[in-house]
Amino acid sequence: MNGLFHIGVFLFSLLGITEPQKTPTRCQFPGFVQNRIQTNVREQWITQKIWSGDGYKWTSTVTVDVKGSTMDVRRHVKQPGSQRKPVIDFLYNRTCLSKERENVYRVIQSQVGRNAQYMCIEFVKYSDGLLRVKDGPLVDRNEDVLCDEEHFVIDQWPWHVESTTNADSACMMNGGFTFTVKDVRKKEKLCSNWLPSTVEMDCIRGEGLLFDFHSADCNMVHPGSSKTRETLHCFSSWKEDGYIFLVLYVHGEPPQFTLRLPDNSPASNLSSHAKFDAYFYHGVVASTLVSGGPPQQGLKYYELEMHRTDLSLCHDISSTCQDYASQNLCSQPDEQRFCRSSCKNCAQAPSDKPECQFQDSYRGSWHQYETNNENHVTINMTHTTFSNINVSFICKYKEDRMYKYKTISVFQNGCRPRYACLEFEQPGNNQNVLRYHLGKSTSADEKDGLLKQQCQFADDSPPLKDKIRSNAFKNLIAMNNLTFVPCEIGGRIPFDVPLSKDNQCSGNITDQNPFDCNDKTDGLWITTQNCKDDRMPALSEYKCIVSEELQNTDRMIIAMNSKTKKYNCWILTKYIGNTGWTHGSLLYQMPSTKCGMNTRTAFRSNSQLGAIKYFLYDRQKETNCTELPKPKSTGSDKRPSGASSITNLVNYTLIVSSFLLCFLNIK
Repeated sequence: MNGLFHIGVFLFSLLGITEPQKTPTRCQFPGFVQNRIQTNVREQWITQKIWSGDGYKWTSTVTVDVKGSTMDVRRHVKQPGSQRKPVIDFLYNRTCLSKERENVYRVIQSQVGRNAQYMCIEFVKYSDGLLRVKDGPLVDRNEDVLCDEEHFVIDQWPWHVESTTNADSACMMNGGFTFTVKDVRKKEKLCSNWLPSTVEMDCIRGEGLLFDFHSADCNMVHPGSSKTRETLHCFSSWKEDGYIFLVLYVHGEPPQFTLRLPDNSPASNLSSHAKFDAYFYHGVVASTLVSGGPPQQGLKYYELEMHRTDLSLCHDISSTCQDYASQNLCSQPDEQRFCRSSCKNCAQAPSDKPECQFQDSYRGSWHQYETNNENHVTINMTHTTFSNINVSFICKYKEDRMYKYKTISVFQNGCRPRYACLEFEQPGNNQNVLRYHLGKSTSADEKDGLLKQQCQFADDSPPLKDKIRSNAFKNLIAMNNLTFVPCEIGGRIPFDVPLSKDNQCSGNITDQNPFDCNDKTDGLWITTQNCKDDRMPALSEYKCIVSEELQNTDRMIIAMNSKTKKYNCWILTKYIGNTGWTHGSLLYQMPSTKCGMNTRTAFRSNSQLGAIKYFLYDRQKETNCTELPKPKSTGSDKRPSGASSITNLVNYTLIVSSFLLCFLNIK
């Protein structure tokens, strides 16, 4: 039997079934806490940043550097009015000792002039660029109970990055509100204008907060400035302890402001117009004090007395309107505009009644396939609705012999009605694709036809860019009744694709079926050799739904991948430019259906589009076809999976064991 035991050990050692070896693991803080690399610069976490009274400059801040298992914390202080560099003080270092549970770590804290201390901390991720820290008690002994949940207190100063490139532009709160501003420290209103200021939050999803102050002295964003309008974008937002927090920034600047709103009626109740208090901070804070006070003195903040704007199209912007009407003051311009209900001026109010119809060929269900911006668009006789911004555009006026429509959008959350220009275009008689772009939105109407400024199409400033409004047309794909069309490449063309310095790819593109040489097809086939890229397999097949020559002589093709069922756009251009390529034309394969006449220029100016550029050998184009062997199924040739391999090995071992046992019994 002793021999059998040793044989069993030997056989199971063949399988690698041995006791797992325990290897020491080094404690490291989680990946989302580690400092990120942005444009070759390590990005620090920022917290406890205090801004000057005018809101344009900071006076002190704390930076946190996290690398692996260590965390260094420093305070930077600027002297008022000084041009010198900030004075930097090292506060403390924290080193990870052990991971206690998910995102909870036991650390040792070291600082100059005192003995090391111990504590536990927990990291809570709110968005890619913002997190919160829960701190346990800081003590002199490393005790087991340090990481008990009941000991943790969340820091009211979030950690955030300075870059807003990857900011979450959608806000957690939306709608239109009127408000007055009170300087809490001075205990007085910021301005005395009888008209309240207004703010529209994410009325069109992603556009941010649009503040309209009726006088510059009401501006609490940049006090002392001459601005009567401010646009702030959402960096991050969350709910906590009965409040909604919106961390805000000005385009081109780091996150700087926080708006705290109550997460209950009447703030979040669309049908309520009761007043409520909100707080606006010059800093990224998360104060949950009932008084709204910030976590540190010196932080400038304001109290906002707000209420949701009346949902009716004819309403008063202020309760003072009734007094003005009783005093027969309705002839004044402001009273006529802002007191429509009390002054009985509803005939001048916007109307949501349709006054024109969208063209028959536009009506139906469409889909917009763009990277990080998919959108379902529904068009009926009088309404065009976009799912990604949750807004409908009602037809109000159609320009003669043109494809431009004046539209109005009416909201049910207090946002004011908006007018916009919507233009459509279809390639010939092709019903597969509909192009559109949307002009600038305004709250003013121009009674005589289209608003000229609305039909001047342009991209929004970041972070929206061309997500909603755009200079170029956007392509919509019909959801039903697609008809495939010839791709019109005109034969088989060899190509090269330099995917990287060490990855030169080559192959052929053709609109002739390579397996039966049928040249009357609606397909596009690409065969490649030596392409180490998942985007370019050995064989790809596409079905074309559009093939059209653009005004700049480029050919635009939109096709569906027969395997993945995803759509993307191709631009075939004869323009070479300064590439030095003399053998033929260039073909751009875009990652989505986002393309058009400006694609060539956009590709040259932005290498991050994720497109593939093919260098075609036009002179080697072949119209004569040579059939390729049809691809064979490789299902029967597949090797067994890892699990199957282990099973086979176990079976083999059992057979050998049985043989050896029989052999020993015979002996």
